[in-house]
Amino acid sequence: MNLLPRLPLLLCCLTLSLVGCDDDALSPAETPVTLRVSGANLKQLGAELRYATTYQFQQRANPGPTARVSFDSLASQTYDLGRLGPADRVVASIAFRRVTCSDTLLPAPNTVLRLELLINNVVVQQAELNAASRPRIACAPYWQQTLSAEGPAFSQ
Repeated sequence: MNLLPRLPLLLCCLTLSLVGCDDDALSPAETPVTLRVSGANLKQLGAELRYATTYQFQQRANPGPTARVSFDSLASQTYDLGRLGPADRVVASIAFRRVTCSDTLLPAPNTVLRLELLINNVVVQQAELNAASRPRIACAPYWQQTLSAEGPAFSQ
C-alpha cells in the first residue's frame, strides 16, 4: 500500500488532533476562585450568603455556579467557584435578613459574619457584618455587604 499520496492528509489530521486535545492552549488563562465564609453567634439574625458567577458576562452571559446558603448559629465553609477567566464575573454578598436599619433588633457584640473572596488562594476582598457595622453597610432593606470581581481580577 502506497501511503505517499495520503501523507499530507495524515499529517494535517495529526496536527489538528494534537491542537484540539489541549483546551488550555486555546483558552485565556483561568484562575481558581473561592469564597470563604465564617461566622459565630448568628442565631435569629437571618444570616445568609448569596453568590452568582457569570461566564462571558459581556457577551453571552452564561450562568455559572450560584447559591443561597443560610446559617443558623455558626458559619465555616469554603465554596469553590471553579476557574474563572478574563471574561467572567462573580458577585457575592452576606446579609442579616432579620436586621433592618429601622428595626430595634441588633446583632450581639460578639456576632460576626465574614466573607472572603480568594483568587488563586489569595484573599483579594473581604466583607464583614458585626455589631459595629451599621454605619458602613447597605440597607436593602436589611443589613448587607457585597463583593464583586470580574475580568482582569482573574488574571493574577
